[in-house]
Amino acid sequence: MKSFQLACGLLLASSLYPMLSHANQATMNRAQCDQFKSATIAANEIGLPTTGAGIVNAEWKFEGLLGVDSYCKLDGEISPVDPAAPPIKFTANFPMIWNKRALMFGGGGLNGTIPPSNGPFMHSLFVESPLKQRFVTFSSDSGHSSKGLAVTDGSFALNEEALNNFAGDALKKTRDTVAYLINAGYATRPTYWYGIGGSEGGREVLALAHRWPEEWDGIVSWYPAARIADQVRSYAGWSQALAAPGGFLSVNERQVLHESVLATCDGLDGVKDGLVSNPDACRAAFNPKNAKKADGWPLRCIFQSAAGLNEVCLSDSQINTLNVMTSPTSFSTKTVRGDKDFPGVEWNAAFGISKIKDLESGVGAIAGVMGMGFVAPSYPEVTDDFKRLAMAADTQFGDAAFRYFVARNATANILKFNVNDPGPFQSRITALEGLLNMNNSDLTPFFKKGGKIILLQGMSDPVVPLQSTRRYYNDVVSAVNATKPGSASSSIRYYEIPGMGHAAGGDFNGQWDGLAAVQKWVEDGTAPVYPVVWDLLNPLTSRPLCEYPAWPKYVGGNADFFLSFKCATN
Repeated sequence: MKSFQLACGLLLASSLYPMLSHANQATMNRAQCDQFKSATIAANEIGLPTTGAGIVNAEWKFEGLLGVDSYCKLDGEISPVDPAAPPIKFTANFPMIWNKRALMFGGGGLNGTIPPSNGPFMHSLFVESPLKQRFVTFSSDSGHSSKGLAVTDGSFALNEEALNNFAGDALKKTRDTVAYLINAGYATRPTYWYGIGGSEGGREVLALAHRWPEEWDGIVSWYPAARIADQVRSYAGWSQALAAPGGFLSVNERQVLHESVLATCDGLDGVKDGLVSNPDACRAAFNPKNAKKADGWPLRCIFQSAAGLNEVCLSDSQINTLNVMTSPTSFSTKTVRGDKDFPGVEWNAAFGISKIKDLESGVGAIAGVMGMGFVAPSYPEVTDDFKRLAMAADTQFGDAAFRYFVARNATANILKFNVNDPGPFQSRITALEGLLNMNNSDLTPFFKKGGKIILLQGMSDPVVPLQSTRRYYNDVVSAVNATKPGSASSSIRYYEIPGMGHAAGGDFNGQWDGLAAVQKWVEDGTAPVYPVVWDLLNPLTSRPLCEYPAWPKYVGGNADFFLSFKCATN
């Protein structure tokens, strides 16, 4: 193994950096970075079975005024035990001036690519990147490289080690490898370890707290797919409804639906501001069978053969699709955690495009795919990369997971899968629930050692249902409070954001520096106080982040401004 005897040093005169004498700073220079080239890490340095790891590229990035933001970019691979399994590919960024904190970025979808970790997190674009804040940042592909065009390639799951890596083992293996490299490069270890991610990445960072509570300090999880195995079954049912004759909704029809939901629900928070901030009241108030469109005409087609009347309305087949997607998916056998169903999405979910003009932007295109896609699911076309990319993300993800995780058959047809009673697939689904889902809700070990979690969810998410994140949060609170009554509130915060879809899209694209908030909570003991979330596409629009079960209620003033709202429960 390459020996590291790394001396402290800087490319610039130390007089430029008076803070470097602080005990919470460490440094690295170009020469030290070069010493990582072709470095290897022994298997016994990694807490789960591997055959070791190695650096395939070390590059010094000279950035910032006078190079003050320079960093060492390391690309590496962690070798599997099974020679047929792919390696875990990772990237780690070591800043020239280090604050003794490490941050893992989570992935997304079925992974297969290394998420960028040298820039800002997608919901914190208004602030400096963690790397510029002097964090060591890192991420991995979770143990496989996706094939073809789609990031929803699930073929890796045919290999057990690759599947286990995706489920969570890659998180531990990557963390231990990076921990070794940090100690080798800076001759000291991190004082704090943080994780941040959304969707699948949100599940991953929660897994850090669930599986390795002693190793992590702060977690920021956005719209997490916390019980992903159950979620995939819902995706199958949604896909079947969208594929049924007459069941798919065009972009025009989804726009009319969205306007109808706003006409019914927008004012339920006290003001018509284009955002649904009280989803529970909306769920009770909206019914597509008797709802009115924005122009006052019925949303449901008066004549079910009304397609030729040049009137945009919803047929009974389309309303059935919406009822399937907004209702819980029932299971004939209880899940490992004991659930009998998985929640549906809200009526105010960002099913596609809020306005047709949104298609002109990248955000609009993402929103379209995150909603219902641009073409109905079909088979065998669903397996074609080019055609699949136009389908709903739920269908893309669910199809790949069904074929390779559940059926283990590349030609299996998700549109024929019995969602409620999977029959011969039940034992496999049960095994996947145990492997992928966050089943043990008792996070007492993580909280007891000082760990903190900030959980965020969009109220209009069409991919991860609002109710599923609520269920996860309520389960954690119940389990932790059962161990020590009332203790959960000192360690976890959960916020719901009005109008926010999944990743991008919806009527509000939330931006908030969750990393700074959890860092302050972990290190100073100061929980978030009156946090405010901003809209990426309309930066003058803001809302208070209300701790669940509260939601932003209008009290008067400029409806674009957070101070015009208070957090209320009724």
